[in-house]
Amino acid sequence: MGLTRLKEKLRMPKLSLVAAAAALAVVPAVMAPPPAQAIVNGVDSASLRGAVQVYANDNFACGGVLLERRWIITAEHCVENYSASVLKVRLGDRVRGAGSVRKVAEVDEFGVADLALLRLTEDYDGIAPPLAPLGAVPQPYANLALSGWGDTASGGPADRLQVATGRYEGLPEYDGIFHLEGTVLNGAEMANGDSGGPVSGSEGTWAIFTHSDGPSWRAVILTDPRVRNWIGNVTSSDHS
Repeated sequence: MGLTRLKEKLRMPKLSLVAAAAALAVVPAVMAPPPAQAIVNGVDSASLRGAVQVYANDNFACGGVLLERRWIITAEHCVENYSASVLKVRLGDRVRGAGSVRKVAEVDEFGVADLALLRLTEDYDGIAPPLAPLGAVPQPYANLALSGWGDTASGGPADRLQVATGRYEGLPEYDGIFHLEGTVLNGAEMANGDSGGPVSGSEGTWAIFTHSDGPSWRAVILTDPRVRNWIGNVTSSDHS
């Protein structure tokens, strides 16, 4: 899709993906670096923001986000080495190891950006947060909430869901998919186990956290039309 057509497709009151990329002087598309998973020096979160816990072989692996009653989205690198039969999800609780348990029936990897969809074997009746509007991006330098159960300063996964403030500073394009990137504020850092968790704002879930390097963070934006089309196609398919 050419830039002109993409601009027309994404034209809306909020900044479009392409316009925002230009405004923030984003560098040309390059290959994404290897994932770096975790929140160090975060604080206990007062709300879930749709966050769920993903386990592999009964060990905590990553975070994820509830999309619908039977669908979770997470980072692909969290689950790419596992079959669905050894995965399960805990939902509805901020305490690690607590919450309703659902087994995973199917894993669908996006294959381009670091995203995967997990289909649960049973419905979960919790309320999923809305996704931010299609084609929109946060306001430049907006503060967003990054949530996860990843490693803390004392080592090992957090006992309770942690949250840190991440300032949005750029919109790079990796392998044709837009990402949010920025800096975690107040001395916090994302760490091992935070991958797959939500990047949230007042509009809903903006992105899925996938990479970090010290206080720098990156996440796959869920408002990219190519990502939303994939989500819609997979979740609307007949899985009977």
